[in-house]
Amino acid sequence: MAELTKFEGYDESAQYDGFLFLKSTEDGNRAILRDGVMVELYWMGEGYEGDYDPEDPEDDKLLRFDVSHYRDGEMAEVSDSSYCCQVTDDAPEVEKLCALRHIWDCVADSVKNGVSVKRDCEQLSRLTGEQAKQHYA
Repeated sequence: MAELTKFEGYDESAQYDGFLFLKSTEDGNRAILRDGVMVELYWMGEGYEGDYDPEDPEDDKLLRFDVSHYRDGEMAEVSDSSYCCQVTDDAPEVEKLCALRHIWDCVADSVKNGVSVKRDCEQLSRLTGEQAKQHYA
């Protein structure tokens, strides 16, 4: 996996417990990678009722996650693995990192074994930053 050290769009990285954590200082996107399975967390304009509404004080910028798998020399998105979750863009960094790790823990074995992650990802769409943090506190 030595060739998986530089990723387009990410300019900061750190390693911990066998994971490679990536961050883009330009747009704040984050990712986690281990054993060829990558989870990305980013904001794509979504809020509680679809598109984020800055005029609505009850709305928040909600982050989306995608899962990819390094196979046959390239990174490919895993089918049915892109979902908006309840982690907000302004959540503390620790909650975002915990969300990445929790999502990875929930899908990695299935991805590596070629099993659908659709149901797992549907459930993970309800994940909040606080809930993710509780798994690793």
